[in-house]
Amino acid sequence: MRAMRALLIIIVTLPAFGCSGWFSQGEDFDLFFDRFRSEKAFELDRTTFPLSVYRDEFGVNENGDDDSQVVKSDISKEAASRQPVLSEYIAEHDLSFQVEPAARRDAVRTVKVFKENTDWLIEYRFELKNGQWLLVSEHDHSL
Repeated sequence: MRAMRALLIIIVTLPAFGCSGWFSQGEDFDLFFDRFRSEKAFELDRTTFPLSVYRDEFGVNENGDDDSQVVKSDISKEAASRQPVLSEYIAEHDLSFQVEPAARRDAVRTVKVFKENTDWLIEYRFELKNGQWLLVSEHDHSL
């Protein structure tokens, strides 16, 4: 009886210590991403705006030193609404995508969009917040 009582106390108090993710991670990422990449209204609803976009800028200064840097910009919801959904962008540019493997309880997922045998690579970072996946940033590594 004591063991059952102790187990019940543990189960009841775990959410208070931030461990509720052990029992439920929220929505399935693959189901979410299938919808995200094909439905504009859903994509806009599940994107954090302004969306932070990072772009690798490669270069050399006048002294021959590496002048490479990461440049940050923000995309508004209005600007994002004028862009095609991700599945159209991928098809239009003959790209592929790969959802990076994650630990079972990982609340961060990365999707890489790329073109084979080129330097084309954009990473999309998604985070699980309140049981829902949100796009929180893009990072363009293309030259």
